[in-house]
Amino acid sequence: MRLRNEPRFSRAYYFVYHLALKRAEQNGFQTRAGEATHSQLWRTYSGSPDVDCNKLAQIAQRLNENRRRADYDDLFPRIGDLIAGSLTDARTFPLSSFNSPRACQIRKASASERV
Repeated sequence: MRLRNEPRFSRAYYFVYHLALKRAEQNGFQTRAGEATHSQLWRTYSGSPDVDCNKLAQIAQRLNENRRRADYDDLFPRIGDLIAGSLTDARTFPLSSFNSPRACQIRKASASERV
C-alpha cells in the first residue's frame, strides 16, 4: 500500500529554492546549459565562503531529499517526525539570514563557466 505523498515538503523546498534563486540572480548567478538549475544553485551556495549560504544549501538539500522521498518512496518511516523540523527550517532561516541585501553574496560566473 502506498502512503499518500506529503505536500508540505514540496512547498517548503520550493519556498526556499525560489528565495535562494532570486538572491543568487540578484548577485549575478547564471545557469549553464546541460545541468539542472537546482543542482547548480545548491552547489554555488555550498561552495560559498559565507556560512549562511552553506547552511541554506544544507537545509535545501535536506528538504529536497525529504520531498523526493515523500513523493516517490512507497514507505517513508518517521515522516511525521521530520515535517515539523523541515517546516521550521524553511520558515525561519530565510527570514533571519536574508534581511540584508548583502546576505549570501554569490560570485558571478566567468564567461567560460556560462556555456
